[in-house]
Amino acid sequence: MRTFSFLTRIFLRIFVLAAIASCGGGGGGGEPIHPPSISNLVYSPATALQAPNGTSIITGTIDFTDAGGDVGALHMVTSAGADLTIETPSLSGIKEGKAVGELVVSVNEIGKYTFEVWMTDAQGNASNRLSGTFEVRPDDSGTNWTKLDVSPPNILLGITRNNVQYIAVGMGGTVMTSPDLNSWAVRTSDVIHNLRSVASSGSRLVAVGDSAIGEPIVISSMDGVTWSVQYRGGSCGADSCATPSMLSSVIWTGTQFIAVGQERIFPGGSAYALILTSPDGLNWTQQAVQAIVLGQPKIGTESGITSVAWSGNLLVAVGIAGDGYPAAWTSTDAEAWTRRTVPGNVGYNLRDITWGNGRFVAVGWGGVPAVFTSSDGINWQGNSGDASLPAMNAVTTGVSNYLAVSNVFREVSADGLAWTVAPSPDCGNDVLWDGLRYVSVGGSICRSP
Repeated sequence: MRTFSFLTRIFLRIFVLAAIASCGGGGGGGEPIHPPSISNLVYSPATALQAPNGTSIITGTIDFTDAGGDVGALHMVTSAGADLTIETPSLSGIKEGKAVGELVVSVNEIGKYTFEVWMTDAQGNASNRLSGTFEVRPDDSGTNWTKLDVSPPNILLGITRNNVQYIAVGMGGTVMTSPDLNSWAVRTSDVIHNLRSVASSGSRLVAVGDSAIGEPIVISSMDGVTWSVQYRGGSCGADSCATPSMLSSVIWTGTQFIAVGQERIFPGGSAYALILTSPDGLNWTQQAVQAIVLGQPKIGTESGITSVAWSGNLLVAVGIAGDGYPAAWTSTDAEAWTRRTVPGNVGYNLRDITWGNGRFVAVGWGGVPAVFTSSDGINWQGNSGDASLPAMNAVTTGVSNYLAVSNVFREVSADGLAWTVAPSPDCGNDVLWDGLRYVSVGGSICRSP
């Protein structure tokens, strides 16, 4: 066995293991030109999940014939730039056979690569070419997690990413930014509110939250460094607010920011959904004023509308309704909302919702059922199986999987119905899929893979 090494983004080395002769004989001088012929290229796997500094072994076979019995080399070119020639003295004298090989493939970088293989004989006559593809896909299995070497000054509650950086927000007005997940900078927000969620339009960042006495707040920034207050709710003194409220989540739909939460018209009074919209993150309008009754929750507890998602044509907000049951509300414009029935148990709140791969997925308190899915936002079903699932704080959509997190467990599902539960690091308050990896925040910041 001979080893041939070369550097490329895909292939690291190739082994020519064997040739199985079906008939012998060699070529003699003066014979006519007899280029080799190849067929039946078979290899596996054709895909692998991306892993930093990782490799995958591809095994393959190729059938060949050569009337002269003097195959001299195997050739390969790849779209990654490799141009490889492997001398094959072990095939001398073999007119027909099967070559067996292995490729050690780098899966460090995501991409789809093509390659071609062919043979030449001792006189340089080339065979036909056969082609194949190999794809390194993002790893959205959520299996391997790394806790980053960073210590947030406070518990982090939300995270997003724009074109240039990650932005995490949290308790006590905490804002942190990083261009690469390696180096993090603490920014000054000039507020002491608990910032629960952050979103990006591409050109502007918006974070929302509330204070201990129930003052909802919206802050915004162009660069993640300098922040300014754009909205304060209610009339608040040093110890109380006239309409104690909270903002739990904010998203960008492509045309507007939407922030959701709850408000009470006076301390101890009825609670209603608080829904704010803004086309630019600067000017905010309250929608559906006192239109959605949420019961009698306390500020700072799990209550009201907790999260919202956008499918491209429908908004779905989730939380707990005035009758104590988990609920979803749908809207096409954030102005008029319709309650939808979610088949959950009384007292079970929904904490987060995501859209992707053709369905909404909402998570919250554990139990049976604990996760709810819908393809249209109107008709909902609970997760499959009779096993009790743990409570989850946040959920996001990867390439083909959904991932839910808490500070104790994580759950992964391909269809939103059947879930696999595993222990989780202390990064379970919010999670995002950035196109390459999951990033989650809590008492720490974690990434997978």
